[in-house]
Amino acid sequence: MCFSATASFSASAVLIVCGAVSLKSSHQPKQRYLASIPIIFAAQQLIEGLLWTGLNNQYTILSEVCMYTFLTIAQVVWPFWMVLSFLKMEENILRKKILRVCFYAGCGASCILGYRLLFLP
Repeated sequence: MCFSATASFSASAVLIVCGAVSLKSSHQPKQRYLASIPIIFAAQQLIEGLLWTGLNNQYTILSEVCMYTFLTIAQVVWPFWMVLSFLKMEENILRKKILRVCFYAGCGASCILGYRLLFLP
């Protein structure tokens, strides 16, 4: 949410419920990728709330762990997960080929950003 711990924790609570309902409503395994998006985002919002809490009090090791975990979800997980979730659901051959190219681009972006998180200050 980017403006308070309370907003991030509230969003996380709402998203975890939405994610649980989405997962329960998914009847095919290929639907679970798309249905799990609210759960991943709920985790990201929870981590952001913890980060806000840590930054408001004092900079601690918890703040640093939360920061890197948040950035890992934002920069490593999302670039490939979003496309993967649509790729799994798509049945049209042409669109599936286009999505596969986008998926590989997302994987490439995830690898580059993951490398930068690990090895560059």
